[in-house]
Amino acid sequence: MAADFLFAAACASWKKAIFADKVKQLFQNTYNNSEMEELNNGKISIRTRRLSAELCSIRNEETGEELMWQADPKIWGRHCPMLFPTVGSVWNGKYRHRGVIHEMSKHGFLQNAEFELKSHESDSITYITHDTAETRAIFPFKFSLEQKFTLVNKTVKVEWTVRNVGCDDMPFHIGGHPSFYFRGFKEGDDVKGYLQFDKANPESATVGSGGCLGDERYVLPAPEGLMALHDEDFKVDSIIMDHDQVHAVTLLDKERKPVVKVSSGAPVFLVWSPWGVNAPFVCLEPWYGLCDKQGYEGEFSQRPYTNVAPAYGEWHGGYDIEIM
Repeated sequence: MAADFLFAAACASWKKAIFADKVKQLFQNTYNNSEMEELNNGKISIRTRRLSAELCSIRNEETGEELMWQADPKIWGRHCPMLFPTVGSVWNGKYRHRGVIHEMSKHGFLQNAEFELKSHESDSITYITHDTAETRAIFPFKFSLEQKFTLVNKTVKVEWTVRNVGCDDMPFHIGGHPSFYFRGFKEGDDVKGYLQFDKANPESATVGSGGCLGDERYVLPAPEGLMALHDEDFKVDSIIMDHDQVHAVTLLDKERKPVVKVSSGAPVFLVWSPWGVNAPFVCLEPWYGLCDKQGYEGEFSQRPYTNVAPAYGEWHGGYDIEIM
């Protein structure tokens, strides 16, 4: 009996793994076949994808250097997915709006959504998406969201316009997730690179249960705003700088030469890299929002850093990526 049970459990686990692999492969095929656009101003060039309106490449045309992580699925198969209408995790995968419980996956539902191309000019690309019956089932609002990429000298400007096309105020979070190579990365390096913050020794929140915020905080070892990056810095997931502490983060190489700078008016800045896999990249993430604190069961609108697009109104935000 015990042997039969173990065999059945093993078969069920095997079938589940096969199904998960098929779903992953199906997504990867869809992702790879999503249409792309390009911009080039002679100094830098970018490539973008309609799936998630994702920025997939930033190349320094003067040196030929690719700045963005090229999405190896063995480590992390994305470049810069769109995070909306939540960033991070909600407690137990659920949130409440006017007392009604809705389910929501980590980072929301636009990571795998196909956007429409609204315009493609000589210096800019704009994508747009709208609510659907499927999105309204888990996020009961009518909206449109535009993401615009503009090249200005050696800077990529990323602009968001969130429009509420319904008669109720719409609470939401939104964030960027751009990923950048560690220049000169070598497997086994103790120091992968450096970060320069626009504030010395900022504090970080910690990740607790369910991918939500824990109770502990700690001061980052960043005298004069400079911090060496090690693989162990991401053992507990992310560096989370909230409370409007930091509005610009520069990635430097191992010789402390600047590579790329991300700046934003967002109140939260995350730094993330996959731990334990010798990942050759790091994500510098401006968030207009934050994951739930562990145990939070209040209203969505009362979550910290929640933005509100008023009825029939707009909200604007974004960030800049400057090639150094």
